[in-house]
Amino acid sequence: SSSSSSSSSSSLASSTSLLDQHVYWLSTKADVLDWEASNFYLTPCSSFADLSLLSAMPPPTLHSSRSAPATVPSLPIASPAAPLHSHASYARNEVLSLALRTFSAPMTMNVTLTNAASIPAVAIRARLIHTASGADVLPVFWSDNFVTLFSGQSRTLYVSFEGSSFAGQSPSLIA
Repeated sequence: SSSSSSSSSSSLASSTSLLDQHVYWLSTKADVLDWEASNFYLTPCSSFADLSLLSAMPPPTLHSSRSAPATVPSLPIASPAAPLHSHASYARNEVLSLALRTFSAPMTMNVTLTNAASIPAVAIRARLIHTASGADVLPVFWSDNFVTLFSGQSRTLYVSFEGSSFAGQSPSLIA
């Protein structure tokens, strides 16, 4: 048992794939808990952390690239119990799995977002819209959304949507 755990930890340590990413912002002013009004299931706050400086940041310069929409191939879908080569391959397979079960003519594309600014791009929400009307493409499945990119960082998202309504046209990307 110890030999298998040491071999799995060494293969994990040698991996260069991003497994997951979490970004937390800390306030200079902490929440103040109202202990006097606390009970066995709730401790209310008398004042809250101040994260207003995040909304005051100037907008970053984002660049995006995408692959042309293509019909989703019939391929084996990874399951959470199966060994994963990377978070990205699992996320892409999950999006494809949802598309195959939901859409009659699923389309997919890879969208790569890059932050070219010197400041972080916080909570980026990628959207697909119909080019002619400007309406959101719905339903749509993203591998991730509301992502944070630091200066010079790129992130590839996988998106799947119903392709039959586009009649040869491509949706527009907003990030």
